[in-house]
Amino acid sequence: METDLSPSFLHLRAGVVTDAAMPPLQIPAPEGDPLAAERTYYFLDETLGYGASTSRSGRRDEEVILAHTEFTVISDGELTLLQCDGTSVDLKAGDCAIIPAGLRARWTQQGDVSRTFMIFPGLRGESPSAIIKIDPQSDLAPSNGPARDLLLTSPPPTAQSRVWFEDSSGNLRIGVWECTPYSRRYTRPAYCELMHILSGSVTFTQRSGCSWTVKAGETIIVPAGAENAWASDVTIRKVFCIVS
Repeated sequence: METDLSPSFLHLRAGVVTDAAMPPLQIPAPEGDPLAAERTYYFLDETLGYGASTSRSGRRDEEVILAHTEFTVISDGELTLLQCDGTSVDLKAGDCAIIPAGLRARWTQQGDVSRTFMIFPGLRGESPSAIIKIDPQSDLAPSNGPARDLLLTSPPPTAQSRVWFEDSSGNLRIGVWECTPYSRRYTRPAYCELMHILSGSVTFTQRSGCSWTVKAGETIIVPAGAENAWASDVTIRKVFCIVS
């Protein structure tokens, strides 16, 4: 078995890290974060300008001002964000949303809430102007699939997608992607991607033999430099958050 020095993946099931050997980082929280006390970080990449973390918090009813844009997946529980313009956004288990830097909102939750998220202290482009709640069943348009020179199966798969947010620098893209089954060779991405699987499943394998099978309702974070092969036997639909 080959020695694999690639970074490990972070696989979460119901908001819980599945690999007990994946320790959280002992690092200071990004400056100005009002929710710092409840976050547990597993990745912090100063080059790409993001942190990846889980969070669990109890009952809350308070005004918050977020210092950094974040993409969040609700793993368990429910919360409501009441914005200054009077509009409110309700988020429950399975929902995904982009919460912009500078947001002032009344954050209310009646009980425990678990989240998985990426936060972007180093975001170089503009943040969205308001909360964006992603519709997982939104209509998609034809898009690029995996690079053909990496494919191990034929015919090439068919992909569709919708980008819900892309910052002005082009370094952060968040949306929904769907693709028919395929397998591909090992590749080492230069970007980090959080994937929340909506339907289907996919298995990622590293050269060491370590593998992660991610099913509907589960989340995985693949950091930059984590060499992996992909195999999906059924059509997969996912929410993606890519920072490059």
